[in-house]
Amino acid sequence: MNNEDRLKENVEVTFQEYIQWVFEQNEHTYKDVGNLSIQQTNLVTTAIQEHQILDITWLFRKCRDEISLNKQNQAFNNLSHIIRHIFLFLLLLVKKKQEQTKLNTLMNSIGMKNEDTILAIYLADPNLSILNQKYALKLILQQGNNLQNNFRMIFQIWCELKDAKVDGLKLPESDNSFLQEFQRLHACLNMDSALLITVKNKEKKQQKEREIQLEKQINEQRLFQSSLRKEKIHSVKIMKIDCKKSYSLFLQPNGNIVKGKFWFPQNSLHLCPLWLSFNNEIFSFCNLNNLNSDLRLYCGFISYKGPVNDYFEPHTYDFDNETEGIMNTCSENILFKGRFKNGLFDGKNNRLYLNDLLFYYGEFKNGQKHGEGYTVEYYPQHIYMKGQYESNLKQGPFIDYKAKDLTQREKIFEKNGSKLEYYKNGIKYDKVPTDIQQYYASQNPSCNLLNFNEYGINNFQLASLRPGGWINSSVIDILLNQLISLVNYSNFTQQNIRILKTKTYFINCSQFQDIFGSMVTKDEKINHKIFNQIYDQGQSYLMKDNQTEKNIDKDIRIVFYFNLDRSHFLSAVYESQKLYLIDSLQDKRKAVLFQMTQFLQQLGLNVKEQYDSCKISQQQNSYDCGAYTIYYVSQIIKNQHLTIQQMIEKKYFEIAQSQINYLRYLIYQNLIGNGASIMEL
Repeated sequence: MNNEDRLKENVEVTFQEYIQWVFEQNEHTYKDVGNLSIQQTNLVTTAIQEHQILDITWLFRKCRDEISLNKQNQAFNNLSHIIRHIFLFLLLLVKKKQEQTKLNTLMNSIGMKNEDTILAIYLADPNLSILNQKYALKLILQQGNNLQNNFRMIFQIWCELKDAKVDGLKLPESDNSFLQEFQRLHACLNMDSALLITVKNKEKKQQKEREIQLEKQINEQRLFQSSLRKEKIHSVKIMKIDCKKSYSLFLQPNGNIVKGKFWFPQNSLHLCPLWLSFNNEIFSFCNLNNLNSDLRLYCGFISYKGPVNDYFEPHTYDFDNETEGIMNTCSENILFKGRFKNGLFDGKNNRLYLNDLLFYYGEFKNGQKHGEGYTVEYYPQHIYMKGQYESNLKQGPFIDYKAKDLTQREKIFEKNGSKLEYYKNGIKYDKVPTDIQQYYASQNPSCNLLNFNEYGINNFQLASLRPGGWINSSVIDILLNQLISLVNYSNFTQQNIRILKTKTYFINCSQFQDIFGSMVTKDEKINHKIFNQIYDQGQSYLMKDNQTEKNIDKDIRIVFYFNLDRSHFLSAVYESQKLYLIDSLQDKRKAVLFQMTQFLQQLGLNVKEQYDSCKISQQQNSYDCGAYTIYYVSQIIKNQHLTIQQMIEKKYFEIAQSQINYLRYLIYQNLIGNGASIMEL
């Protein structure tokens, strides 16, 4: 049956049959778009293959990129005679009151391919129920002859598919006008898409330029670092040849200015940023340095000349007996001459001058007058009182002496014996007790150097950070408490939604000992009430007596770090009914797991799984357990949005020995106020 017979007989066709008829009717127009023949123009209703996707132009969908936008515009311009017939059929569907959802699905499904001399209509879903409906061919072609507005539903669906705004857009007056103006409407609907694509392309271009610039900067920095390393190695060679001509200045974060001969070590550059030679000068505007207690009483400009250690602290013990350091405060004209040890005035025959007057001569220990010493008491006669000091306090009898020869390094005094005074804990007694005995100071007094809230650090605890030292638990508690405050009170933790759901509690070394006692593995009675004392009343819902129907097993994480039986530092984490031991010296610690499981059960928490060995870095010596524990817990503090298992998988608990050495250095610099932080590790 030819086309005219079909119209006369009023033949009914489906959408697919109608499109095939359109191809046949418009065969003579194909020359305009690529010399197509009727055999090459077929309606494809089978499933779309993966390799065909990029060649299909979806007629009514929103374009995501410039290529698809250009192809869609080209289709509406060159193949408008085909698209007009598609609109005729859609208008009939609206007239026959087909559901809007079905029309939406059909329009979203229609695509066109005009590549490689093949013109075809594609359907993403050829099995749509709406495609099985048959309509008279003559009735389809009559659409638009009457003044109807069936196009408005089609246009509404079209706008939704394009995600386009139509405010202020001039719409046709009837279906007939719509069939004549659909190309204009298409261009208007694509304006927003074109603008967004242009902005997106501009952003991509800018991002690409930024990436190129960043890569350029990284390469320049690499070249700079490479040349800097070469210069450092070259400077080492120069100083080995002629040290007298090599002087430089180095500004420290705490305000110290170091002047002297220095070089960078060739091996392990990150372990110590600067090594200094024999004779150096340090100028400081900071009165809180790790020096001696007398010096810290005075504010103002401080200078030091003499040897220093790897931490830029005055240090003369590694040199011969004739070597000494000289430190003074310019504002008060106080001068220290003698030996220093790790920044503190320490040793015999040390001298303290006030306005060029020898004010004290004798022993210092850890920055304090400690041992036998002479103090000027009566001047201008220059009469000195000789006796014993303990931690800057006079103890026992003091007898008067007169200076005989102060020109030499080792001063000479002569006993008068006319005055006798007695002191106890620095307090002078008017009457000398009849049972007076000679007092001898203890050998190793401590000197409190730092205070952090309820914690204090003395010189021995600070020295535990040096290589080979067993880090003191107070240092661990102070540092990690500082890091917890830094992270939790910033917006760092608020950037992840998981943190808001999971509350992390930290039990430090001191608190852990209060709960389990000093010997954890001895199965002593657990003081679980300490947990309520550690946290405020609003957090005490963890206790079993206050437990409600709320499931808190998955809402909390408890991190313990502790000194196991005063012999080994490690940490443990309870999370999602699992108990992990994060241990740098892995061992089967069943007693620890048993004790901690008891504690958690008393809090109303279930422990279904125990992990006493996780894939983490292991210490290679007998003293670095504290440093490893600090590192592991710091990773948990910084990554509270991750689970322990995710941290293990991301290798957050793996660290090289050289970085552990560097971590000790960073902690030391942090505590003495040099602005260092372990956040970078």
